[in-house]
Amino acid sequence: MSGKEGSFEATDLFRRMKGERTKPSEFTMVSLLNACACLGALRQGEWIHDYIVKDNFALNAIVVTAIIDGAPSLAMNGRENEAVQLFSMLESSNGKPDHISFLGVLTACNRGGMVDRETDYFLLMTETIKIELSIEHYSCMVDVLDRAGLLEETEELIRSIPVNPGAVILGGLYSPLQEVRKIEMAKRAVKHVTD
Repeated sequence: MSGKEGSFEATDLFRRMKGERTKPSEFTMVSLLNACACLGALRQGEWIHDYIVKDNFALNAIVVTAIIDGAPSLAMNGRENEAVQLFSMLESSNGKPDHISFLGVLTACNRGGMVDRETDYFLLMTETIKIELSIEHYSCMVDVLDRAGLLEETEELIRSIPVNPGAVILGGLYSPLQEVRKIEMAKRAVKHVTD
């Protein structure tokens, strides 16, 4: 099975398995979750997630990682809290979050304006689990701090980035700084990037 056609076949097969009272394996669940992601089928993905939770399906790392891969889709559809809950499932199942799952939960927190929660995840990632940060991780953090009006914290984070943050992050910082007339801070940020 491949592409959207295979995704439709996977969801149809699951319906038939349920009708015949056949318990799906973890691989079936992963295939179904991936099929829903491929189809952009948020409702079906939620239904499968509910099935996993309701039937106390074994939440091993493979299944939970497939679930957390759906977090950005949830966040993009205004369901940030559910995306964060999925990440919590990954943590509670003793699954080890990776840089991609962290990016998903940071994105969800960012879209939901959850500054404190995103900061907690960022610190967990950097100080406890010690995952190497990408510019995308920093960008999510800069954006949420910036939108919350935490300009000094934003500037401090930008200074801590070990590589040149580039125009995307700098632009994200500079625009709101102009709005609140913090030109000096914007100049320092520009100087940091150009030095």
